[in-house]
Amino acid sequence: MIKKKNKKEKKSTTGRLILVSSLHQIPHPAKKEKKGEDAAFITENGLCMGVFDGVGEWNTRGINPREYSEKLSVSSKEFVEKSKSQDPLQIMKTAYKEAESVIGTSTACIALFQQESNSFVACNLGDSGFLIVRDNKVLLKSKEQQVKFNVPYQIGTGSEIKPETHSDSYTITLQHGDIIIMGSDGLFDNIKEKTILSIVEKGRKKSTAALAKSLAKKAFELSQSLRVKSPFAQAAAQANVKWTGGKKDDITVIVSLVQ
Repeated sequence: MIKKKNKKEKKSTTGRLILVSSLHQIPHPAKKEKKGEDAAFITENGLCMGVFDGVGEWNTRGINPREYSEKLSVSSKEFVEKSKSQDPLQIMKTAYKEAESVIGTSTACIALFQQESNSFVACNLGDSGFLIVRDNKVLLKSKEQQVKFNVPYQIGTGSEIKPETHSDSYTITLQHGDIIIMGSDGLFDNIKEKTILSIVEKGRKKSTAALAKSLAKKAFELSQSLRVKSPFAQAAAQANVKWTGGKKDDITVIVSLVQ
């Protein structure tokens, strides 16, 4: 299996609760030389994170889709660490503006933990997303945004979709032991919710780095299968599109533990 990177855990160290976050990525096998088209970040204090999935169609025009998603990711992280912003929509809007000179389009999901209120706030646009697990049940899950099957909402060059008018916002109070799983569609298109819960339950005593790796590895395994009834295959059937098996794609996973 082709691995990209497994970053060490980042911990927030102030406030009543802390957040421990880790990132693991596996690129599409055919895109490993370009490091895939997903980009992601976790701030140094571990409180803010984001996932961006560059739209692969730009490859047909000689454009590397990762350039745009990476610009969004880098700009988001830099803005948060400089401004200390507590507003994921503001972060997304700022990154979107900073990336205007780069050609490409991308989905975007940005979230942060507000320690003063123990609140998780997120802004999602497209088919990357997150879910929150509490007591081995899904407490909250972001809604997938698509123009039509396999065409997600995306910001960037030539798109009329904007963060301020098309993104969905979420707020929920977190408690000790909650687990946040954020990822690109390479994760959620291949792993069913019940499988995610099973992996989380089995890996609860492990580090967030180990759990992120386990989820990414399972998504990669299922993406290569020609027989599995993947979430993507089920969505295809609902859209009257013939598809069997998993969906080969870049896979990005961020796991955060509240403790």
